[in-house]
Amino acid sequence: MQLEADPIVAHPRSQVFEAYRDHLPELTRFLPEVHSVRVVSRREEGHVVKLVNEWRAHGPMPEPVARLLGDSLLRWHDEARWDEQRWVCSWHIRSEAFPEAIRCEGENRFVALSGERTRVQIVGELSIDLRRMAALPKALAAPLAQRIEHYIVRQVTQNFLGVAEAVDRFLGASGERTPSEEAPTDPGAPPAPGAE
Repeated sequence: MQLEADPIVAHPRSQVFEAYRDHLPELTRFLPEVHSVRVVSRREEGHVVKLVNEWRAHGPMPEPVARLLGDSLLRWHDEARWDEQRWVCSWHIRSEAFPEAIRCEGENRFVALSGERTRVQIVGELSIDLRRMAALPKALAAPLAQRIEHYIVRQVTQNFLGVAEAVDRFLGASGERTPSEEAPTDPGAPPAPGAE
């Protein structure tokens, strides 16, 4: 099943890329359905950063899924490779529920737009291998797998959009301002205190 989102963030590409890569734990204050994001590991190799983050979320899920899996669908690890030269993040999500059966991977491309804005092109794919869900009774496996797949696609897509909005709010709250947002200067005005 295809995953796609195409949000636009009203900040320059370098700031957006860095916020996604380096500040996910801080973004949770803007993500009501995410309890926490914890950096498990970070490795820097030149212009490439390899990250593993552990996510804990909360929220409603279909009753049969919740009854069988508890909240394990709301816990996952994302393993990502951030390439700052190409402005691309390749990712793989490993769910705590049936990690051997659920495959979710893709990439985010950060595209600079006019007006100091950034388009985050997110494309991914989700698949569930029923043969690897041996814990499920055979009569329930196919219909339940379909409900799980639809649920994950909806949640992941909402998460993609929510993180983009959180990045926008985070950059605005942290005082990051684009050149177009700076107040115009009056050449006749006296210099600001401390200015040379």
